[in-house]
Amino acid sequence: MGDDFGTQQTMLYHAERVRFRWVLTSLRKGTDLREVWDWYRSRNYKYRLQGTVRAKFEHFVEEVSGSAVIWCGLCEGPSYRQYDDWYETRDSHTLCQKCWDDRTTACVECGDRFVDATRLYSLGDDRYCWECRQHYSWCDFCDVWYRNDEDDHDHDGEKDTGNSRCQAPHRDFTFPALCSSEKLIHANSPLNIAVADGIVSEEGMWVIHELLRQSLGEVVHSVYGETHRQHGVCCHLDEDGGFSRDWSNSEGNFTKRLAKLYLQHGSKIPPEVLTKVGNLARQHTSTNSLYRLEVSRELNQSAEYWYHEDSCWWGSYWKSRCYLKQWGGLGLRFFGTHDYRQDEVTGRAWLQPVESKGGYWNASDATTGAMVVFNVYGPTGYEVARLVAAMTGQSYRRISFHWGDDGYNTYVNDDFGFLIAPLEVCNRTAEIRITGGGAGCGCH
Repeated sequence: MGDDFGTQQTMLYHAERVRFRWVLTSLRKGTDLREVWDWYRSRNYKYRLQGTVRAKFEHFVEEVSGSAVIWCGLCEGPSYRQYDDWYETRDSHTLCQKCWDDRTTACVECGDRFVDATRLYSLGDDRYCWECRQHYSWCDFCDVWYRNDEDDHDHDGEKDTGNSRCQAPHRDFTFPALCSSEKLIHANSPLNIAVADGIVSEEGMWVIHELLRQSLGEVVHSVYGETHRQHGVCCHLDEDGGFSRDWSNSEGNFTKRLAKLYLQHGSKIPPEVLTKVGNLARQHTSTNSLYRLEVSRELNQSAEYWYHEDSCWWGSYWKSRCYLKQWGGLGLRFFGTHDYRQDEVTGRAWLQPVESKGGYWNASDATTGAMVVFNVYGPTGYEVARLVAAMTGQSYRRISFHWGDDGYNTYVNDDFGFLIAPLEVCNRTAEIRITGGGAGCGCH
């Protein structure tokens, strides 16, 4: 019985191959291979030949025509690899002629095409890839985009347009990246940094809140619900209350710190409840995070370049950029971590180095020591604070942050930031106010 079945399958296979050769060779030259594919799929379904449809089709085409088959990445239609036109886009899609013409967008400068149009950047009415986009800057004086190699947009000494045109000093610099193998990150050079952060998720914190409430009879007061009558210390378990979501830090692991917090407030968590808390925290703890970022003082680029295209720092609070540039600040730009998104800006944050002298905080241009992270977009503020703390080998804490002088205040979102500093400095610092005599750049 088995031999008869094998003989039948062999006869079916050879019969189908003969039919396929006849169809392929009888079609006039130039006929779309898709017509053959449509015919073959229907025949293959009828006779139920063994193996995948595509694999047998590719085998027959190559045997009869001498050309391998290539499949369009969008319409999934076949083409002859040797005889037909097919194309590769910059974002790694193999396409037929029709999809290349109808479903891709080209960079106006280099001509490279993309299926994912979001990887192109609009400068006026034109679209540019990331590399070509770097050849252009925005002129606040002329209100136009211009190529960086043009000499017509140096407007020093011309009429003040009310925009930040000064350049930041020390634009070529390095920044610590102690948690990476490189140990340093160079300005304007993106670097992948993996941080084994071990952060308990917000969902995990909510579950732990509920467990403590049910087990200890406490009423939760936190960002996860309305304000209720407080009992015990559940109200301190969100990070605004000073309790970190890190699974482990210099003060101990999550459960050890939680038990200590309760003891400080005159309460004690039973061992069996603490064990449950530890298990929940572990279940909701991330194992690692990968970031792709660059550090930069190129603050004369557009708001879009710095991710937040509606930023008031390019509008009514444009002087804020003068302060950041002239007082030694810098920006962090975040990018996608997948290969096809590594040139896509996914977030940014400002970072101002600070130093304490005589009981007062002052701005600094150092890239080591204490610093404040603020005005974060894309990732959360806590994510960036943890990352910078890991890069610099320090701790972090959310603080009240004010920055400016008697005549002008730099715009700080919600008047808070994250202090990055040694643990003992973080523990004793809840607020930083930076004042001074203005940016001193001549733009004002």
